[in-house]
Amino acid sequence: MDDAESLFSFEDVDEGRSYVVIDDVEPNRDGLVEWYGENKRDLPWRKGRAGYGVWVSEVMLQQTKVGTVVEYWKKWMERFPCIEDVAKASVDDVKGLWAGLGYYRRAENLHKGCQYVVAHHKGVLPVTSIPHLLKIPSIGAYTAAAIASISGCLPTPSVDGNFIRVISRWQGLLDMPQNPKSIPKIEKIAKGLISTTHPGEWNQCIMDIGATICTPLKANCAQCPLAGQCKAKSML
Repeated sequence: MDDAESLFSFEDVDEGRSYVVIDDVEPNRDGLVEWYGENKRDLPWRKGRAGYGVWVSEVMLQQTKVGTVVEYWKKWMERFPCIEDVAKASVDDVKGLWAGLGYYRRAENLHKGCQYVVAHHKGVLPVTSIPHLLKIPSIGAYTAAAIASISGCLPTPSVDGNFIRVISRWQGLLDMPQNPKSIPKIEKIAKGLISTTHPGEWNQCIMDIGATICTPLKANCAQCPLAGQCKAKSML
């Protein structure tokens, strides 16, 4: 097996199966990025690439719907336009602005995270280093990958439930969403599919497809940019 092939296949040792992703990868990378540019959801944290804004949005979006988060994010960024502003604020001020979003531990950890960034990175989020991002309170694997791909241009898949569902259906791995071992396997597949030049747009494209088109109970295949290569659709 040569290097190129090894990027796009792997064996499931436990099950004795091999998975090979679709062939025509390179055009599809460009196609997804182009589709995203024309069809992406209009969300305020997508107006730029600042890691801080992405970070705040990802923390707010944990267990909260997008429609609710938009106004809270705008108010947050107006009150705390930079990491230093959050770090200097009291935890009560931070939680007060968070009021209504619930799960206040998220606000407390974001506050701690900003203080950590000020103390260890002079207030600059280390967007090009996954290991450094993972040391920051409130940033887990998914958020670190989202920040690094969108703001640091690192080709790192940001894997959550929507992402797993879309990749699983696209590749015909229909047992993956229910399999607790699926995340590292999906990550390995996605690393062979993600755009190396526009990884943030590619990740957000998969997010949008999962959130608005390829939903858990219904797939609107007629609107999906992956329809022509989707193995799950071909099985219908």
